[in-house]
Amino acid sequence: MYDFTEPETLIRFPLNFGDSWRYDNTTTTNFNVTVAAFGLQDTPASQVSRDSVNLSVVGYGTLILPNPSGIGTVSIEALMIERNRHLTYNYFLGGQPAPQLMLDLFGLQQGRTENITRYFFYAKGLPRSAANIRLDQDGNIILFTIPDDLQDVISSGKAQAVEPVAIQAFPSPVRAGELLSVRLPFDVFNGAFELFDAYGRQAAAWPVDAVQGQMLQHALPGHMPAGLYVLRIRAENKQVRGIGKLNVVK
Repeated sequence: MYDFTEPETLIRFPLNFGDSWRYDNTTTTNFNVTVAAFGLQDTPASQVSRDSVNLSVVGYGTLILPNPSGIGTVSIEALMIERNRHLTYNYFLGGQPAPQLMLDLFGLQQGRTENITRYFFYAKGLPRSAANIRLDQDGNIILFTIPDDLQDVISSGKAQAVEPVAIQAFPSPVRAGELLSVRLPFDVFNGAFELFDAYGRQAAAWPVDAVQGQMLQHALPGHMPAGLYVLRIRAENKQVRGIGKLNVVK
């Protein structure tokens, strides 16, 4: 039996950075239990699980993924959705909470909880998420998948990507407000030099019209919080040509 106390909204459209929503539903699974040691014979029992989910759009930007064909990478603009799922399991026997002594026989625990965090990346033109990441309760990645449909975006000519070049900024670490320098490893015209924080939010951006070997120099915003940032250089066609990391300290 499913008790939908509110709609189970998995995705919303239109979708924008900063959007958030939630749902909270209960599932009851009924069964009969026979345990001679407890004098139980086909006794009605049930598992009641509560599924509480919070979703929010926490990032946006260019997503660089392995090409499903096995050659090179594909680059697409995407939104990142964080889904935090909290599951609670309770067990009942004859309409009353089941004793833990009996649950121990089945390896079950009354009030057991499970927390699951997943990240989904949604891109225009794909019928489902472009990538899916699942973390364990310690924050380690235990699942990473991309759909074969990603090939459709490539075939349409929207997203064939040149392998981005690793770029380095000097100095690193750097303080907010200080001058940042990057030597350009390729020609870029009508492009952009951008910085993004850990949530995919743009922290700074400057136009780029320069040739290979030229030094790009820009003063960081004075209000930038300390943390790890991603820096990238985009070409005129919005293709990511260079990517690197920058550590901003206090």
